[in-house]
Amino acid sequence: MDIKEKISGLETKKVLIVDPSEENFFAAKEYLEGVGLRVDYASDSKKAIEMIQGDQFSNNGDWYQFVFSDYKLETLEGAEITKKALENSVRPVIITEKDSPLRNYENNTSEILILPYGKILQGKKNDPMIWERTLQMTLDYFLNRLNQRYFNSVSLSHQFSARNSSHFLERTLDRYKDISSP
Repeated sequence: MDIKEKISGLETKKVLIVDPSEENFFAAKEYLEGVGLRVDYASDSKKAIEMIQGDQFSNNGDWYQFVFSDYKLETLEGAEITKKALENSVRPVIITEKDSPLRNYENNTSEILILPYGKILQGKKNDPMIWERTLQMTLDYFLNRLNQRYFNSVSLSHQFSARNSSHFLERTLDRYKDISSP
């Protein structure tokens, strides 16, 4: 099942991108709008939290399905946005940043942490492929919960390298335990 089939029923749903870099925003926006999602943008965490909190009162079901956030922002860190998003409703929050604790300096990539689901992907943030993989993984989890069944997709079977072993995953998730529990 490809991404277009999975997103059927979610098209025109909203996502929020929180990133001070317009370059990163436009890279993500191009891909996300290409699969039918509507994209809102906040360049800082205060604006993002206002948008998330205001969004919870939407009575027409038009709320943010996903929140993509940098780990480090000028006013608050992505962890604070994650807490607020999870307080207001259960939705996937994707945190990424080249200077985060998840940085892989050897190959200049960031690892993307998807909360509260404990999934990690590696890639360059402005690479459309990382957005596709992130969105596919997030959609799979969201649809699994929504439909109470699991989709099997080869593209989602992310295998961790020796560096990203299950031990590394456990240590990483322990660092985020306080923000990953709703």
